[in-house]
Amino acid sequence: MGEIWGMPSAGKYLLLGLLAPVLASLCDARAADGQRSLQQLRHTAWTSREGAPPEIWALAQTNDGYLWLGTGGGLYRFDGASFEKFQPLKGESLPSLNVNSLVATRSGDLWIGFASGALARLRKGHLTTFDLSLPSVPVLELSEDSAGGVWAALGEDDRGGVARFRQGRWEIFGPSRGVAPGAATSVLGAADGSVWIAAGGELGVLRPGADRFFARRRLGREQTKAEAVAGRGDMAHHRCPARSSAHHGIGYPIHDDMGRAADNAQSPSAEPSFRSAR
Repeated sequence: MGEIWGMPSAGKYLLLGLLAPVLASLCDARAADGQRSLQQLRHTAWTSREGAPPEIWALAQTNDGYLWLGTGGGLYRFDGASFEKFQPLKGESLPSLNVNSLVATRSGDLWIGFASGALARLRKGHLTTFDLSLPSVPVLELSEDSAGGVWAALGEDDRGGVARFRQGRWEIFGPSRGVAPGAATSVLGAADGSVWIAAGGELGVLRPGADRFFARRRLGREQTKAEAVAGRGDMAHHRCPARSSAHHGIGYPIHDDMGRAADNAQSPSAEPSFRSAR
C-alpha cells in the first residue's frame, strides 16, 4: 500500500474521496437509513496492482460520475473499475504534471490547481489554462461558492492569498480585501453563500454581499482546519460529499450538515479503501 498512500493523511482523504460515488446514494437514502455507519458497508480497495497511480494529492467527482485524481505525475480518471491518465486534446497541454488540487463544479467543469501556481479548466474535454501573473505559489485548494464562483487558496511559506474566478476572469484577494498576509491553506464555499478561508494564521469569512473578508479567530500553530471547523455549525453546511465541490486535498476533511469534521470516520492508520453499500 505504501506506493499509493505515501503520507498517512493522504491515504485518509483518498479513502474519503473514493467514497464519493456511493455516498451520493447514501445521502439520498439517509432519511430511511440515517443510522447506518461506514463500518457496516462492504470494503473494496484499489492499489497499484489495480492500476491506481502513486502520489494522489486531490480528488473530485464530476457530475458525469467520473472520479478525478490529481497526482504528482498528472491527472487521472477513474470509472469505478480502471484508472486512465488524462491526455489533452491536440494543441492543448497541462501546464504541469504536479496537480495539487481539484474541484468539480455544478456546471460540470473540472478545475485543476498546480504546484507551479497555474490553474486550468477542463470543460467538455477541452483544456483552458489561466495565469494569475503571480510568483510561483502553489494552488493548495479549490472550492466553488453557492453563486458558482471558483476560489483558489494560494500558499507557500509566508506567501500567498486567495483568488476568485467569476465572470470569466481571476481576481486576487489580499490584505486590502481582509485576507491576512501569509499563506492561504484552505478555502471553503458554504451553502449560505459565505466563503471561509484559513490564511496567515487566521480563520476569515466573506459573507454574502460583502466585498472583504473579516477575521473570526486566530488559529493556533498546530491547529488544523478540521479542528477549526469542528463544532461551528455556521461554517460549512456541505451538500452530500459526492455532490460537493470541495472535499479533496491533503488535510481537508469531509463535513456533515452541521459543519463538523468527519475526521473520525476512519483512523489515519487504517487500510484505505473504497466502500460500497450492500
